[in-house]
This record gives sequence, C-alpha cells and structure tokens, in this order.
Amino acid sequence: MKQLLAASILLFIAACGFQPIYKTRIDNNEINYEKKLAAIEVRGDKKRIYQKLQNNLIAILNPNKIDVPKEYVLTIKIKKNISITFINPTGSAGRNKVTLEASYELRKINDDEVIASGHASAKDDFDIESRRFANYITEEEIELNLTQLIAQNIRDLLINDLFK
Repeated sequence: MKQLLAASILLFIAACGFQPIYKTRIDNNEINYEKKLAAIEVRGDKKRIYQKLQNNLIAILNPNKIDVPKEYVLTIKIKKNISITFINPTGSAGRNKVTLEASYELRKINDDEVIASGHASAKDDFDIESRRFANYITEEEIELNLTQLIAQNIRDLLINDLFK
C-alpha cells in the first residue's frame, strides 16, 4: 500500500512538470543560475559594515567559487540607525534597536544598463542592562547577523529580477 502511494506521488510530481528552481542544467537552452549569480561583482564603500555585507554577498552569490567573467556590477549603499526602545526608571537606555537599510543597483558592465534596483532592510534589538560593558561587541554581532540577512534578501531579489 505504501509503495503504491509513493509511486502515485512520484508519477503526479513528474506529470505536473515539477523541477527544482536552482537545478543546474547542462543544456545550452537553459539558464545556469549559479554561473549568472557568480558573474556579479559586488562593490561598496571601504567602511567595515560595507565589507561585512560585501563578504556575505560574495559568499551567498558564489558559494562554489565558480570562476566566470564578471558581467554585472552590484553597488550597495547602507544606512545604519540605532534607536532606544526601552528606557529604565533611572533614565538610561535598557534596549537598543539596530536597523540596517541597504539600497542596491545592478548594472551590466559592458553598457552600464540598470538591470535591477531595490531596497532590503533588517532590524534587531539587544539588551543593554545585562551587558552594560559589552555593548560595542553586542552591536557588532547584531550588525554581522543583519548583514547576513540583508545579503540573503538581496540575493533573493536579484534572482527575481534576473530570471523573470
């Protein structure tokens, strides 16, 4: 009975035209997602937060380190905002919220045509009271986590724009 059910599910999936989204095709007619994403060169400012986001984007766009000629340039601008979300009875901050907003633009290298542009943001907060003397380190960890989230969001948005 279980084998019949499994066979019928497999036949249904095969009949409906199911195929994995990121499957690499060898056919010349099919788009190779990995090579297309690996052909993106990431550029940003030389500040530390840009470097974190740039490293995360490079790792997520080309995880297999495919060596292909660069066809696109991705430029990024980041805005960072820290706000107090909770104030203690003593008047000092109890929690801080870190918000990172990234705007990006993807252009072709050969003719400078804009292919995609958009925004991605992420935010998180942290407790100041329990780590009064470790706030800088905590803020750095939050920034690193947020740059990873933004890199994933930008990758997803780029896939939607590049492969319509």
